[in-house]
Amino acid sequence: MPPAASPTSASAVEVRRMVEGLLRLTLEIVDRRRRPDQLKGMATQPVIDALTALAVSRPPGRELGTATLRKIRIVAAGHSAAEVCASYARGPRVFAIAGRIERRRDLWVATNLLLA
Repeated sequence: MPPAASPTSASAVEVRRMVEGLLRLTLEIVDRRRRPDQLKGMATQPVIDALTALAVSRPPGRELGTATLRKIRIVAAGHSAAEVCASYARGPRVFAIAGRIERRRDLWVATNLLLA
């Protein structure tokens, strides 16, 4: 029988799932496969507005194909915040995402995202 999950590991799993979903949705929005309003509740309005603007402009490498999430790294930045970095591929090129998530009430919310 496996050991019971500690509250810390359960929280880490929760954060990882949230971040993975957030980043996949972010890439789908930038690729114009989803609407930016689908991030409501997962990101602040300034983040949603920035992604909306990026989706209508020419985001990095869009001409190379669909963005595919590759690696994710999450580092705690205090009790209720974390820094996120990830890589994603478009064709043969690799790009980066960086951001910050914060726990607000009972939800983790993206307060900053940068795609490069």
